[in-house]
Amino acid sequence: MSPHESFWDFSLRIYARENVPAACLRLQDEFNVDVNLLLYGCWLGVSGKDLDGNTLRRALEFSSVWNTEVVHPLRRIRRWMKDENCGGGEIDRVARLALRERVKATELAAEHLQQSTLAGWIVPGGDFGSLEAVTANLRRYFEAIGIQLDGTAVENLAVILDSVLPDAGEKKLRACARSLCGLPPDC
Repeated sequence: MSPHESFWDFSLRIYARENVPAACLRLQDEFNVDVNLLLYGCWLGVSGKDLDGNTLRRALEFSSVWNTEVVHPLRRIRRWMKDENCGGGEIDRVARLALRERVKATELAAEHLQQSTLAGWIVPGGDFGSLEAVTANLRRYFEAIGIQLDGTAVENLAVILDSVLPDAGEKKLRACARSLCGLPPDC
């Protein structure tokens, strides 16, 4: 990855990899992980940048408000509209699904704006990063939001780490995923 690759392009590339959407969704739904901040830590790490305390604090404050006021309401509506019985089952299915797709596009646009804002705080360039830098950034993020990942998150994190740094090696990726979950790396 070029250190000049935009955060949005990076996220689209990572999210397009096999099993990544499901892994991100599980971390989001089971551990309340903000996938955009998870990917932000990864993007910064592979760009050779640390997710320092000031940037992390600013990202958490901005993202918390943005998610509460914009992204989460859109997501809730989109998920509700997937149900055949939304609106008492009286709404035309084709019209409902067409509107749901517009809500989904708006939700995606809101996430794009979130990512553009976060990326704007970082000076472009830098050296290529490493798995260690990505892991350190994710560790800082998880500690800042006060979540304790458990063993069920290992596979999801390994999938995401593998998509971010596919040449790092499966054993090393799994060890880093385990360490992020507070588990010994070689069990």
